[in-house]
Amino acid sequence: MIYLLSVISSLHLSFIKNKKQIGWSLLLIAYLAFLMGAVTPGHSFDTYAYQLIYSWTPGSHRFEPGYMHLSYFFFKLGLPYATFRLSYYAAAMLILWWAVKRFGGNLLTYFSIFAVYPFLVEITQVRNFGMVALVALALSFLKGKQKWEWVVAVLLLILAFNFQASGMLYLLLPFFMFLKGTTIQKIVERGYWILLVITTIIHYFVPVGFANKLVYVAFRIAGRKPSDAFSHFGAGSSFSIAIGYFIFLGLIVYVWKYFINRTPEILDDRRYKVLYSVMTIAVLDILLISSSIDFERYIRDGFTFSLIAFAMYEYEYVNNPRIKRIFWTLMAILLVIGTIVYKYWYPGQTGRLQFVIYLTQFFPNLNW
Repeated sequence: MIYLLSVISSLHLSFIKNKKQIGWSLLLIAYLAFLMGAVTPGHSFDTYAYQLIYSWTPGSHRFEPGYMHLSYFFFKLGLPYATFRLSYYAAAMLILWWAVKRFGGNLLTYFSIFAVYPFLVEITQVRNFGMVALVALALSFLKGKQKWEWVVAVLLLILAFNFQASGMLYLLLPFFMFLKGTTIQKIVERGYWILLVITTIIHYFVPVGFANKLVYVAFRIAGRKPSDAFSHFGAGSSFSIAIGYFIFLGLIVYVWKYFINRTPEILDDRRYKVLYSVMTIAVLDILLISSSIDFERYIRDGFTFSLIAFAMYEYEYVNNPRIKRIFWTLMAILLVIGTIVYKYWYPGQTGRLQFVIYLTQFFPNLNW
């Protein structure tokens, strides 16, 4: 019940646009970081695997070098895995909070929505969440015009893919900053439909091995075992499952389109422009999903970054009851579809319902 009360209270307080937001948002992320870090191996996908390899040296190349060196450092200090996990999530959550604050959006709006989705997915995605936090911080520097800001941004982007190899694609984002906002909009909106057609053709007529070669190269650069590229990202994907992700992505693109059409000047604002450029990677993910459903992470991450812009928009442009209703209706639709696509309510082995109930402590005495 604490989880639900925290989310509801934070949503209520998000309408109060004053300095108290900083304190309340810090309390919220501290609680979320605690939930993420304190989860036990039996109540989250992959947690047991991370605990199992905690003592492995970076030379094993089981995961990316950034994550392996950090975890092994904690291990050599004699600290248990639980301490490392809690410290890791606390640091990543604080980095994400700093990034959102640097963009100037409504902190409580952002983290209240984030706490519903994709929070309960990121509890499992340890390395991905670290990467996302670093990319978000990189984007907060990339919006600047000074050379030193861009140097910091690029260094953070390089560090990010050393925690999750998929972060390598975000190195393309600085190049999009040289394009006009309207050009990026055309790439995103037209690319969505074009790549849907191309992906359908690839799924039925092109061998999966084509995409495998691209993944193989990425793993080699990131310092992971090349064999992992095939075991994790080479099995192809079920198109019936992929359709759900494509629908969710389409809704994110539509929400962006609605805000841009209503307020065209936002694409002249470098803050919105850099966050919107992330959607180019999310749209490209339509093609990658033909290789493996595991690539859905780019769509989820696209929502995480877009949500920063949506929180900014709510703070700066949602200024009357009608627009407020539309804004929160759109956010509610995204949350409902997102949680359905990511199986929050599915009780089967591949679903998250059992974890959702435990992690949110809705029924703390229920033994799964």
